[in-house]
Amino acid sequence: MKLTKQMRVHNLLTATKAGKKAVNHLYSQNLKKSYYLGCSSGGRQGLKAAQDFPEEYDGIIAGAAGNDWNNLMSSFSYYWKFVANGNNPPILTAEQWVEWRDEAIKQCDKIDGVQDLVIEDPRKCKLRPEARLCAPGENWSSDKCFTSAQVTFLRKLYEPFYGNNGTFLFPGFGPGDETITSLWFATFAPQYTVDWYRYALLNDDSWTVEADFNLDAVDTANSIDPYNISTYKDLSKLKASGHKLLTYHGLADGLLSHENSDRYYESVVRRMGLPSAQLDSFYRYFPISGLGHCTTGNGAWYIGAANQYTGAPATTIDPEGGVLMSMVKWVEQGIPPKRITGRGFDANGQLTSTKDHCKWPLKNTYLGGNPTKKNSWGCS
Repeated sequence: MKLTKQMRVHNLLTATKAGKKAVNHLYSQNLKKSYYLGCSSGGRQGLKAAQDFPEEYDGIIAGAAGNDWNNLMSSFSYYWKFVANGNNPPILTAEQWVEWRDEAIKQCDKIDGVQDLVIEDPRKCKLRPEARLCAPGENWSSDKCFTSAQVTFLRKLYEPFYGNNGTFLFPGFGPGDETITSLWFATFAPQYTVDWYRYALLNDDSWTVEADFNLDAVDTANSIDPYNISTYKDLSKLKASGHKLLTYHGLADGLLSHENSDRYYESVVRRMGLPSAQLDSFYRYFPISGLGHCTTGNGAWYIGAANQYTGAPATTIDPEGGVLMSMVKWVEQGIPPKRITGRGFDANGQLTSTKDHCKWPLKNTYLGGNPTKKNSWGCS
């Protein structure tokens, strides 16, 4: 039997309770505070904890959360089957994915006034793949250009996924790390979505994307939504508990678009009828420019978060200003985070940049001076 995401959440709750008992026994006293830190699937589990059992954690840090899970899984099938046309043969080679990533950064890098290989606000980035269309007689081998079919694919890659009756289902992919996006476009359908439909939804191991995926299948997935795996509820329980939630998402995340975290935040605003100034007392969201999916990137991506300790010289970095210490200060000292400090590194692990990332809905703004220094950036 496969381990479903919901089973993992139940395991998380069970492990938390068991862990607390073990700590209390080992130290012969009750623990004082409990924190959660996770990213991607772990980020979704963090949101699940905040929505359904926030009393277990004084502070929850959820990064790049894979919530709206059913539509996320379905989107992988949609883009593979209908946008990349089954990706067999591959719509783009590995070399072409790298070239397009570099072109995407080139087209949008300077929007913020600084050329630093970071798309500071991808919401302002309007990519034009037609700029690399092959003219008559040109080809990839000699001219490093894309065919008309490839240009069409690249344009649709960033467009949202819509369902029956034009219903919005999920954002398109985000720019900045397209070599990671390419992982969803192998010559076979993404295994995540295949297993989800086969084993978690339908109990049918003959189900395939090629033969069975369509927009009606998406509706079926959303109607089943086992154990509210979508994780798209408001935070009423969290607010009542007095505990805290901090979410973050890399703005160069090519695997799971930051727009998913943007829209979750705004959905909480609408559902709870609370403007940002009132949500701030228990829920804050920080977009992180130059961060890919949970870890690494071209910008000041290291924020002391989950999955980041193998990608940077973590043991030598002062944790002050990162997500974990910011949460501890918020919970234990009543000092809420206004910014999250990020750091960038070169290939040798040497510090190259520092930036304080702004709390949504404010955005990083270049003020002038050396862009690798944090005092060169403000929030607006």
